[in-house]
Amino acid sequence: MLHADIAMLAQDGLIRAAEPAVPGTPPGGRTVLVSDGRVFGPDGRDRHWLMARWLLDAVTPDPGRDDWVRRWYRAAAARMRRDSQLASAAPLLERARQLFPKDAFFPFHAGCLSEALASPQIQTVIASAATPRGGGLAVMRAGTNWEQASSAFTVALALQPSWPEARLRLGRVLGLLGRHKEAVATLRRALDETNDLPLVYWGSLFLGAEEQSLGRDAEARASFARARTLRPGAQAPSLALSQMARRAGDRSQALAELRSVLTLPSDEVSRYDPLWDYHVSRTSDADILFAELRRQLGTGHAPDAGAAR
Repeated sequence: MLHADIAMLAQDGLIRAAEPAVPGTPPGGRTVLVSDGRVFGPDGRDRHWLMARWLLDAVTPDPGRDDWVRRWYRAAAARMRRDSQLASAAPLLERARQLFPKDAFFPFHAGCLSEALASPQIQTVIASAATPRGGGLAVMRAGTNWEQASSAFTVALALQPSWPEARLRLGRVLGLLGRHKEAVATLRRALDETNDLPLVYWGSLFLGAEEQSLGRDAEARASFARARTLRPGAQAPSLALSQMARRAGDRSQALAELRSVLTLPSDEVSRYDPLWDYHVSRTSDADILFAELRRQLGTGHAPDAGAAR
């Protein structure tokens, strides 16, 4: 908890994290800060997450059977996703899946991580960022990340079949991999399983794109129109409909859809588009989870009292 708190306080700008000495860690294995297409220096916070994981590996008789350890990994993964700490999340989720292979939470978050790494925001930075001589950014190409996301979401759904968001995200990456018929079936099932507004909005946009890929323009328009009904101030549905009209040769309709975007309300709340936050956690569970972990340690009532910490 000490190392996790240092990492989180540094993330919030309340302290400056120095890199703890980690014997045997190669200099090239550092995490770096990236902002606005530029790579800044090493990120000391990553080393504190690493030290925390090493300490938890010392829990006896087996960290994989300790519920406090599992809860710590859940809280850390939720915090990293909330703050877009992608590099720190990768080894954490890998270790979590080794320790807790039956917990669907971890493959789901691993799938979300791969989706984020495949996003244009990350791939563009990787392609254009200036890195120090002899260095590089270890991020795989978008297609490889989509494959990994598809595999992770499939595992999560095998462990927890009733998870509309996992199914929706699986449908999206299937479409990005060119498996459009599977994507349509998966997205339709996800939409049948939920009435959660952001999920229905995302799903309608993704389903519209897949229907369009299959040449089903009427169905695609209906899906995009449903998304616009859900969020009238969002720009993505109108842009999608404009693109469809342009491809169909209907220039006047394409322009009309673009004009509707230009006349959206100027305030950020009214014109908020949920698609902007697709790669960000939808909940603030991280703080609640860490608060509960601290409470358990403070009262001495942490689960599995027989385990040594």
